[in-house]
Amino acid sequence: PTIASYGNLDISGEKFVPHNTTDFLEITYHNNYKIIYNHFQNVSYLLYQCGTEPPQEEVDSGRHHLILEVPHQGGVAVTSTVQIPPLEL
Repeated sequence: PTIASYGNLDISGEKFVPHNTTDFLEITYHNNYKIIYNHFQNVSYLLYQCGTEPPQEEVDSGRHHLILEVPHQGGVAVTSTVQIPPLEL
């Protein structure tokens, strides 16, 4: 289903606040999407709410390593157990 608009409603719920151990992550929250910036790897990810469309200007910018609808309904495969902690984010 497609949701036309949430208007000014904040649908993000509780927001992540980085601690001393997570200085490499920065998260900015927007109406129906959030941008996670990984300072260590110098990449950003755009996560948008399922049922909505990602903001076209962000998609067109080419700045994001990954654009993903959340909650993610597809599968994820890992090839090593060292990849599991970042996936739990």
